[in-house]
Amino acid sequence: IATAFAISGCLAGVVALFWIGRLGSVGPFVGSTPVLIAFVAAVVGGMESLTGAVVGGYLLGVLTVGLQLVLPQSMLDYRQAFVFAIVLLVLLVRPQGLVRGGTAVERI
Repeated sequence: IATAFAISGCLAGVVALFWIGRLGSVGPFVGSTPVLIAFVAAVVGGMESLTGAVVGGYLLGVLTVGLQLVLPQSMLDYRQAFVFAIVLLVLLVRPQGLVRGGTAVERI
């Protein structure tokens, strides 16, 4: 687990360097939108499964790009609202997410 945290910390540092290069400066709320989208993808896919999070991410990506192709130019600003409305419909039908998690084993 410590190795995973070290690798994720290093990757976060590299990504921060790219953000600074792209934006010129960073603040405490930079990246909050991608984090929100990633969280929604994990919830839609299923919180108990890595496969579910990947499926949820692909679903959100396909919905976002698909709506960009389908919606008229005047409605493109509302693309994320349409995506999150579809996500709410999915969660109303399957509140546990699209993919079920594995069986949990209790540790002592």
